[in-house]
Amino acid sequence: MIAEDAHVSQSLLLYHFQTKDHLWKAVAEYVNSHNTASSILHDDIDVGAKSAAEKLRAVIRNYVMMFAELPALHRMMAQEAHQPSERLAWVCENYTRKDFNKIVELIVKGQEEGKVRSGNPARLRYAIIAMAAIPFSVAAEYQYLTNRNPFSSAEIESAVEFINHLVFVDG
Repeated sequence: MIAEDAHVSQSLLLYHFQTKDHLWKAVAEYVNSHNTASSILHDDIDVGAKSAAEKLRAVIRNYVMMFAELPALHRMMAQEAHQPSERLAWVCENYTRKDFNKIVELIVKGQEEGKVRSGNPARLRYAIIAMAAIPFSVAAEYQYLTNRNPFSSAEIESAVEFINHLVFVDG
């Protein structure tokens, strides 16, 4: 099915990706190469110029934009994250852990600034990811129940504003 969807022969697909795990890792690498939120998290050049809260707002916006562009990312991670596996360990150690640690650190700094709601920073990170991702990963259900297209510019902006309202003390 993958070869058919990619409009290539199965032999060509197998030539480039000898196993399903190789193909899965290539997809994970591709998706993570488009993670603009990650680049903001790891950009320490302008840390002095921006407060942690301002940087976290930019990260939230980029998470929403990324999940709108790549809704399969959340579905892929949810599929892998429901139980321990080699794939889960690989993606966590190669991508997720670095971003997780940085966003938790950013949340703590925002809380110290008095701009981010108090609470467990790791749980807040998971809440941000869920709010940013789920409307896009279950887009058909979202649209059916709300009569709104989650991929519309208005809904994307609404998602960013809603997350900010829940995360930040000043909304």
